[in-house]
Amino acid sequence: MFVKVGDIDIFCTIAGVGPTCLVPSLAGTPIYERTFTPALQDVMQLVFVELRGNRTATGESDALTFDAMVDDLDGVRRALGLGRVAVLGHSAHAILALAYAARYPELTSHVLAISGAPGMTAGVLARAATYWDLVASPERKRILAENRARLTEEVLARLTPSERFIASYAANGPVLFPDPTYDCTPLWEGHEQISDRLFARFWGPQGQFATFDPEANLPNIVAPVFIAQGVFDFVTPPHVWAGDLEKLPNATYRAFERSGHYPQLDEREPFGEAVAGWLGRGR
Repeated sequence: MFVKVGDIDIFCTIAGVGPTCLVPSLAGTPIYERTFTPALQDVMQLVFVELRGNRTATGESDALTFDAMVDDLDGVRRALGLGRVAVLGHSAHAILALAYAARYPELTSHVLAISGAPGMTAGVLARAATYWDLVASPERKRILAENRARLTEEVLARLTPSERFIASYAANGPVLFPDPTYDCTPLWEGHEQISDRLFARFWGPQGQFATFDPEANLPNIVAPVFIAQGVFDFVTPPHVWAGDLEKLPNATYRAFERSGHYPQLDEREPFGEAVAGWLGRGR
């Protein structure tokens, strides 16, 4: 379904039962629908929100700001007639969830930051790079190099923007999944309108996600925060919160020892049980 926020029709879909939780994305939500719904459908009512991209028109990417996306997420809440909500952000979208909770504390019941980071700061990026250098096995590094070598300019030129994104993401499987040979391509089925310009605008160097200041914002988050990191996640490794975790007034941290960047997929049952226990909705 679509909800009107300003002059934008934003796509949403709902799954599960329990306390309402917004799950925003700027790259489409099918992958989140496939991975979070089986893990949490009996714990929370998940409202997957495509703020821009995929089934929601991107518009002028260069004019979009991080602050506007936070406000549009609240616009979705209002359009759906919801009161206080939980917010779940995965990967860089965890920053969006944290920003929402800092800006709208009275409207945020809980925050789930899954495989995220406190911000896209130089320190965070350096910690991730060091973890890969020190922890990744030679075999994992070899597979990554071979995967990337197969994606020549000629191969990429034949693909659509969405196909290029998915092919590149799948090639980076060794930094994302415990099994370095895992092919995540099927998880991305339904992501047909991924915008290169939108991705560059938010994820690129000095992109919009980098405008979030953890030092200024994390202390303002009064809602309880559940942080989940995977030991085999080389994008946002388990120690990425070092030095920032204590800035959150009420945080619960959990490292999943058999997971990569998607603990909700890699350890579905333990992940769901951990979230249920944290919410006081034990199975």
